[in-house]
Amino acid sequence: MHVFDAATSGLAKGGVQIEPDVAIVREYAMHGLLAMDGSLRLGSLVEQRCDASGAWLASHPLALASAGEREVFATLRAEAARVAAALARAGYFGPFGIDAHAYLAPDSGAPCLQPRSEINARYSMGFPAGFAVAGKKPDAFAALRDDGHLFIRRQLILLFDRDNLV
Repeated sequence: MHVFDAATSGLAKGGVQIEPDVAIVREYAMHGLLAMDGSLRLGSLVEQRCDASGAWLASHPLALASAGEREVFATLRAEAARVAAALARAGYFGPFGIDAHAYLAPDSGAPCLQPRSEINARYSMGFPAGFAVAGKKPDAFAALRDDGHLFIRRQLILLFDRDNLV
């Protein structure tokens, strides 16, 4: 598909987001669980590792040891809450995540943050890392057990219980 055709098609479907080609320094994600009643549980800030083409390789929770990491955490937490509110207004509930990245400004080389480069209204690869407990193996199901997201938990049990496979 030609670039012009893709843009025209995207505009006809509601919009196109074009982002500048920048030198990405770090990639982050924040994951959440949005309950049917609108309550929200957010996970930890995770750093994502991706290959040169942008495909996900791994995610791990950040310890928030530096002031910069704490600032990114606060910014992404606020952005995830905004996204959750928009998803709830649209009638969505369930897992979601936002991706973000730090980059160098093309003109000055100054560090910048894009706090929402992508929204995933689903489980994404880094979800378990976002709900990991320090010193323990990541357990995405713990968030479901702890907060009583029963609808989601039932879906996962049906999905992963071998006796219920069709």
